[in-house]
Amino acid sequence: MAGEASAKLSVLLGSIAAFDCRISQLPTLNLVVDYFRWRNEDAHRNALNAHCYWMLRKAGESAGSATEKIYRLSVSDKNELLYQQANINFNDLPSWQKRGIGVYWESYQKEST
Repeated sequence: MAGEASAKLSVLLGSIAAFDCRISQLPTLNLVVDYFRWRNEDAHRNALNAHCYWMLRKAGESAGSATEKIYRLSVSDKNELLYQQANINFNDLPSWQKRGIGVYWESYQKEST
């Protein structure tokens, strides 16, 4: 699913796009809640790192230099870096940009007419 979405959007944009996708069997509600808590925090961390990385790259840093600069920074330091160098308040970004989205399937009976 992620591969098809990535390919289609890349063609439409004329630029590379990538989606991440997981299919999980979570037989209890507690496992579902724990999983989404973990994914939520993982997405938040990845988004903050990506914003810092690409802000530095746009400022002329090489890939290695940008990676090295953010590697050992705390969350607070990364937020400060974004704000000081690009006037970006990470907390003000839309939730989907920081946390991602979830999609699920639901089975149901369709009534015939």
